[in-house]
Amino acid sequence: MKETARLASSSIIVYSGVVKKDAVLGGIYLNKGRFITMSGRERTMDPAMFESPASYDRLRFCRPDKLEEHRAKAFRTVSTDILTWGAGRAVCPSRLIADVAAEVFLIQLLDPYDFALVDGKPLAHGVLHEFVYFNPANKI
Repeated sequence: MKETARLASSSIIVYSGVVKKDAVLGGIYLNKGRFITMSGRERTMDPAMFESPASYDRLRFCRPDKLEEHRAKAFRTVSTDILTWGAGRAVCPSRLIADVAAEVFLIQLLDPYDFALVDGKPLAHGVLHEFVYFNPANKI
């Protein structure tokens, strides 16, 4: 679930706000009233953070050398690496419920069926405003 959330986050823009007073951040001058945003997707696609970030690796977080870290940081955990749930004051208060609901849904969906990609083609996705979604024309 972590790898899916990393690769197909629900929103391109995670945070947005307005600068309240003139400031310099990392050498960049931000004047009062400027609208700024942060992209969680750009963060998860950074090769400095994730090896081969554009490819789906189902075991990325479950390799033997990452297993203890994975156990300590479950899917519902707030992380600055993957901003699925936000961070800081903007963290999702219902992430624990969403995590359990997603697990139950996946078990009910996957247990009785076998799924495969048609001709091995990856699923296409689209973007509408800042939201990423899977194309309903995908065939499995």
